[in-house]
Amino acid sequence: RAITLLQRIQAEEPGLWAAITALPDGVRSALTAAHPARERDEPQAGEAQGALMTPASLSREPTPFDPPRPGETLVLLGVDGVHGCYAIGADLAPRAISPAQLIAAAECGPDEPARPLPDGTNERVMAAFRQFQAELRTRLGRARRRRDTVTRRYITRALNAERESAKEDEERLRNLESLRQIFQSDVSDQVERALGEIRRMRLEGTQLVQRLEALRERYRLTPPDSSDAPPAPEPQVIRIVCSDGLV
Repeated sequence: RAITLLQRIQAEEPGLWAAITALPDGVRSALTAAHPARERDEPQAGEAQGALMTPASLSREPTPFDPPRPGETLVLLGVDGVHGCYAIGADLAPRAISPAQLIAAAECGPDEPARPLPDGTNERVMAAFRQFQAELRTRLGRARRRRDTVTRRYITRALNAERESAKEDEERLRNLESLRQIFQSDVSDQVERALGEIRRMRLEGTQLVQRLEALRERYRLTPPDSSDAPPAPEPQVIRIVCSDGLV
């Protein structure tokens, strides 16, 4: 819906399109919020039915499924193609909303008069910023987390059992530790399939160690070197695209 609207503006209203594309990040505005559905018979032209609020929805605490409400501020943030949309009120507790909800609530004509910004607009925007930042960190942590499959856990348990029986043999302990480091690190799909076969065969003890040693030799595997670790990603700069108070 937003793409269609922008394409129409670009094709039919080049002046408005130029004004939109020239807007910098961080624009803060406010407009009159849509009235509850009971105050009129039908939506106005260009207004999304999903954006209308009923008296029942206004009488309870909002949920992520509810559209933005009068008195809330819409905040749009972005980083590397990822966007966060939030509605946040005076309680400074951001709740995530969909892009469609944000667009429907913020849509207005080019002659819509701006309203004064709600009190605490800056605090609202920064609360949404911190929420988005925390969600990005969680997402990045999940992406960095090493795979821990059933097969990896099986191999680890089997090697730990072997370590218990090799406490007095330093050379054997070093070999087992080398195998553990190799097969707990990222390996090729071929090695992953071979490890899965080991688990399905339920190999343990000497048989398991011999099979892992054979894989190490066949694919010329070595324990990962911390100096070979990929560089840490550059800090992500979060853009505060815009905010819109629903007065």
